[in-house]
Parts: sequence; structure tokens; C-alpha cells
Amino acid sequence: MKLTSKRGYLCLSLIFLVYCILFPVCIQAKITFTSTRDGNAEIYVMDTDGQNQQRLTRHSADDACSTWSPDGKKLAFTSKRDRNFEIYVMNADGANLRNLTRHHAADGRPMWSPNGRSIVFYSKRDGNFNIYVMDADGRNLRKLTDHPTTDWDAVWSPDSQQIAFYSERDGTSDIYVMGADGANLRNLTNHPAIDDMPSWSPNGQKIAFISKRDGNFEIYVIDVNGENPRRLTDHPADDYAPAWSSDSHQILFHARRGKATDIYVIDSDGQNLRRLTNHPAHDYCAEWLNPSSAHPVYLSGKRPVAWGELKR
Repeated sequence: MKLTSKRGYLCLSLIFLVYCILFPVCIQAKITFTSTRDGNAEIYVMDTDGQNQQRLTRHSADDACSTWSPDGKKLAFTSKRDRNFEIYVMNADGANLRNLTRHHAADGRPMWSPNGRSIVFYSKRDGNFNIYVMDADGRNLRKLTDHPTTDWDAVWSPDSQQIAFYSERDGTSDIYVMGADGANLRNLTNHPAIDDMPSWSPNGQKIAFISKRDGNFEIYVIDVNGENPRRLTDHPADDYAPAWSSDSHQILFHARRGKATDIYVIDSDGQNLRRLTNHPAHDYCAEWLNPSSAHPVYLSGKRPVAWGELKR
């Protein structure tokens, strides 16, 4: 019985290996990002080492800043294909596109809750940018913040019970944390310089963000209680949009350290910087997929594959 089971496993492994050799689109993409390499902003995916970069959207309007659903089956993103920025969802292969928001005001930066039930985003539908949340199918819209200044760039805690976001409500630009219902608001960073673009580590212990507290935008991390802020990057170019790996050991970000904006990854202690994209066009807004959620999907009309900023 053990021999048969071992032979069966080896046979399946061999079949998968041969298939991937014969059909090179068989990949394990874990990162989604935005690129202008085909003329305008479109959604792409790639492996964690930057290989196998593939384009998912094809439209004359901009599609940008995508985020994975927790099960890896869908991507939410912002698109201007209906003349203003709206939140869309599509399958991980680029099929089955749907507009979730359908509003004349700008909606941006969707982020899927880790429990898969909700999508948080910012919107200008009431005159200024505030934080909203809706069910993953676009229903049951709720306004979480209601302030005359700007609230945007919201992200979930790993237990889906809290939301971190950017706000100017205290006269400075800081990272705030509130409950998933908008209650229990607190200022996390409380610094006179600009702090923006929070990203909550999957282990729940830290929040990465960008800050201008040392002159230009760099990547920082801070404990979730607001203590121990630490600077991870140190470069004259601005660094933006940190995004944690599922094991909380690495952080993606984008920066224009050369002629164009590219995707970089760095260890969570600030060591081992690697450049993942190197293209004359701009690559930005990268997000990880949890590897445990990777599953086979099929590109419409193509061979099977496996894989899994706007406001300014």
C-alpha cells in the first residue's frame, strides 16, 4: 500500500512537471501589481521572484492597485473604464469583470477583509474622501468615517476586526486605527510629518507605512500599540506602498530609484533589498497573495495556469 501510494504521488508529480515544461504559462504567481508598460495602467501578476510577469486586464482606461481575495480566486481593483474611478472585481484569470460601486464620485484603493466578507475603500461621494466598507458582492454599503478632512488608504487587521487608515483630522497626516464598525478611533503614529499608506502585518504585530519624518518618503514599521517606530529604507528617492508577505518576513514597495518606478522587496528588518521589476515603464502598487490560498485557475480560452495610485 505504501509503495503504491508513493508511486502514485511520483506519477502525479511527474505529470505536473511535464505539463509545466510543455505549457510554460503554468506558474505560481503570488504578486499582483500595476504597470504602464503597455501604454496605460493595467493589472499584472508575477512570481515572488519577479519572474513570469503576465497581464490580466486589457482596456484603454486605467486599471490599477489590485488586491487579492483571501482565497486567491478574485482580484479587486480600481478602474476608470466608466469615466470615473470605480471598484471592480474579476476572477484571478482576468475573467468575469464586475463593477461593484457604480457611483459618479471617485472610489479607490479597495482592500479585501481577511475573512473574505467585505471590501474597504475610500470614496469622495460625500464631498471629501472618507472610508467606506461594503460586502464583497458590492451590497450593504456603510460609511465608516465622516470627517471634513481626508481619510483614505484603509487596510484590515488580520482578524478583520480593525482597520488602519490615513487621516488629516488632527491637523497632521497620521495613521489611525479604528474598529471594523468605525468605533474606537485612535491616532497610531501621531507625528508632525506625513505618515501614509499603512499595511498590517499578517501576524498582527506591526504596521508598515511610509513617512516623510526624515525628509522624504521612506518605509517604516511600528508596533500596533504605536510604539517602536523604525525606519527600514534609506534612499534619496521616495518609497511607497509597503505590503507584507504572508509570513510577515518581507515587505514589497515601489520606488523610482532609476528612470522608472519599479517593485522592490525587503526583509522586515530592512535587510536584503531586491528589485523585482526592471522595466522602462512604471510598475507600482504590488500586493502579495497568501501562498496557502494558491489554486489552479484557467485563463479564458487559454491553457491552464496556477496562481494562488490613483487618489493623488
